[in-house]
Amino acid sequence: RVDDDDVLRARVLATVAAELSFSGDWDRRVAAADAAVEAARVAGDPATLSRVLSARFVPLWMPQTLAARVTDTQEAVRQADRTDSPAVQFEAVHWRTAGLIESARLAEADAAARRQNVLADQLGHPTALWMATYDRANLAIIHGRLRAAEEFAGAALAIATASRQPDAMPFYASQLANIRYEQGRLGELQELLAQVVTEHPGIPAFRALLALSLCESNMSDQAAGVLAAEAADDFARIPTDVTWLSTLAIFAEVCARVGTRSVADLLDERLAPWGDHLAFTGVGSWGIVHHLLGRLAARRSEHDLALERFARAERVIAGIDAPIWAARLCADEAEVRGNRGAPGDRELATALVDRAINDARRLGAAGIERRAVALEQHLRALDALGGVLPAQLAAHAALAAAAIPAREPVAELVCEGDVWRLSHDGTEFRLSDSRGMQHLGRLLAQPGFAFSAIELGAGAPGLARPGAAAAGLTVRRADDGVGPALDDQAKQAYRERIAQLRADLDEAESFNDPERAARLREELEFVASELASAVGLGGRDRPNGSDGERARVNVTRAIRRAISRIGEHDRPLARELDSAVRTGALCVYEPPPHLRLQWRVELPEA
Repeated sequence: RVDDDDVLRARVLATVAAELSFSGDWDRRVAAADAAVEAARVAGDPATLSRVLSARFVPLWMPQTLAARVTDTQEAVRQADRTDSPAVQFEAVHWRTAGLIESARLAEADAAARRQNVLADQLGHPTALWMATYDRANLAIIHGRLRAAEEFAGAALAIATASRQPDAMPFYASQLANIRYEQGRLGELQELLAQVVTEHPGIPAFRALLALSLCESNMSDQAAGVLAAEAADDFARIPTDVTWLSTLAIFAEVCARVGTRSVADLLDERLAPWGDHLAFTGVGSWGIVHHLLGRLAARRSEHDLALERFARAERVIAGIDAPIWAARLCADEAEVRGNRGAPGDRELATALVDRAINDARRLGAAGIERRAVALEQHLRALDALGGVLPAQLAAHAALAAAAIPAREPVAELVCEGDVWRLSHDGTEFRLSDSRGMQHLGRLLAQPGFAFSAIELGAGAPGLARPGAAAAGLTVRRADDGVGPALDDQAKQAYRERIAQLRADLDEAESFNDPERAARLREELEFVASELASAVGLGGRDRPNGSDGERARVNVTRAIRRAISRIGEHDRPLARELDSAVRTGALCVYEPPPHLRLQWRVELPEA
């Protein structure tokens, strides 16, 4: 017989524990969560026990409770399956998925997420759909499927915004930062992260992300300042909650780049007990802690310890299908072996860096690729010098460089009707017109000038505008920005245009017409992305997003596609542009002095 008083008591205590999750009062919330479970067991109601065990997950979310939380989720699912309530089952499976991800049991997490998706669709409730969708993004990030991850994160934001979830933007910002980091593009989010830090000062994970974005933008002094401010009180401002481990993990990566030995020692002490853990906040995954501990050891030039920790991380990563993390680990190990220089290190480092370059390129992890290419060049330089860079040779090189007047290399970007001619370092080639080339031309014509994405997206008179407008497609958007992004007539027109473009692309490829094929792919990608941004899971309409966010996504995608096309003809130039062009709400071409090209740009006449 179910005791209603005990059911009520269990639910009230679980609610108290949940409300204390971010209070910092660890003992009180653990006591409330334990009392809630005890009351639920006395009540004898499977639904209540399942819900209380699920509700216990977040209040107890610290690395030392992981085993207990995973056990709780297993029992919660078992109790939920004794009920006929999809809502109770969904809640239990959702937290089971989180616990399995944090435990690096990814195959089981994938299976739990699939069941979660089925239950969310069955319920049709916005909160369930949001939670299931952001979990799909979490898993896609770890599995290296970054394009899918970005689509899931965007879909989750749309659902959360439409249903007025209070955490819609912080959750999206966390996942987008995770995705951009894996892509080597976190520097683009400085403005967004600064805004989120201002709006959510009590979440130190965003300060850690801001510091990491500064590192990615070659702003080492500023990143070191943020790190030093957090370390000043021994990281005591990081609360004992869900964000604790991931925040320290992100600061460990910052420290590995710009930190002092004392800060590295402090972070090492905090993180060392949790080496096998996956740093996971529920909406962001920051790798295996052993890997970050290895990075801290490398910062202190403790090469043997670094390699030992990397080997431990590798054993975990090998079992979870995390290819970007594996590529980053290859690059890190290559760097350590190159610096250690023990017998066999140089050969192994060369093999590791080659693997890192190939895997990063395949996965779209441009940051890892850039770093691995630099490592490859460094290793070749060491080979040419017999493995040693003598101090005398370094001094002579510095004197020689000072004696030779610097010459700024020149590159040209000229619009010739419906094609762009590029010349650089003896290479000349032409690319068909596209939105991305138009945006890139404006940035290169005014180095250091920040254009808003909205301004770039609006274009300029006289520029061709491929895509929906060129195809005669129109979009009717609700004036208040709340209704569906496309009406039924517009969606049908988009689908018909996609079908026609695919047929035309097949024809262009069969006739070996690469320029026409490139133009068609550009338009197909644009039209398909517009349709995808308007239509969600199961064909459901997505609500309109803001004009600024739509412009940011579309302009960024177009510019990165243009740079990728340039890379098909001139990889060094594409790498320089990739590192020097920042995209996001603001877009700017701002290369560091040692990479500065003197561009001669001719845009179409207005």
